[in-house]
Amino acid sequence: MRVREDKRQLPFGGIQVIVTGDFCQLAPVKPFQFCYVCGAPTKCNKSDGLHTCIKSREHGTWADEDKWAFRSNAWVEANFACFNLTDIHRQNDPTFIKILQKCRLGIPFTENDIDLLMNHDCEVENAPQLLCTREEVDPINHAKFQEITEYEPKRYTVLDGFKWN
Repeated sequence: MRVREDKRQLPFGGIQVIVTGDFCQLAPVKPFQFCYVCGAPTKCNKSDGLHTCIKSREHGTWADEDKWAFRSNAWVEANFACFNLTDIHRQNDPTFIKILQKCRLGIPFTENDIDLLMNHDCEVENAPQLLCTREEVDPINHAKFQEITEYEPKRYTVLDGFKWN
């Protein structure tokens, strides 16, 4: 008789996980909006950046700098083998590469960097717009949607959900 190891308590249920991406690019959106213990909303203290459950302080606090996946206990427990890719293949202008690296790492731009990015010939039609908030995006999306006249809108209904433990 063979006994199977119960891996449910291991990180990610004991399955092999491959995680890819540039973790410096974007922070999670509202990572501590809800308490990890009870699911209640949290309140953020602006002076120290700590998020606390509105139901119970005993549930712990979460700091803004801990919002990244690689700062979590699960990341440590998973014991990932990390590989850092260093060759840049999509850009070949060394000055532009340095500016992109500054952006990636949150290093402030110099006046020269800003001048290079903002003052150049550029005539791109229908370029994607990158905006920071839904408040900026919604009016543009609404206006573009109104321009679509060759199709009738269709409405779909979906049921979605998940079970928490």
